[in-house]
Amino acid sequence: MADIKTGIFAKNVQKRLNRAQEKVLQKLGKADETKDEQFEEYVQNFKRQEVST
Repeated sequence: MADIKTGIFAKNVQKRLNRAQEKVLQKLGKADETKDEQFEEYVQNFKRQEVST
C-alpha cells in the first residue's frame, strides 16, 4: 500500500516539475506557448454571461 502511495506521489511531483519547467521555458522564449482556442472561447462566453447577470 505504501508503494502505491509513493508511486502516486512521485507521479504528481513529476507532473508539477514538468509544468514548472515548461512555464520557465515559455517565459524565456525557449518553448512555444500552447493556446486552446475553444477553451478561450468558453471563457469569454462565461465572462460575458457573468457580466450580463
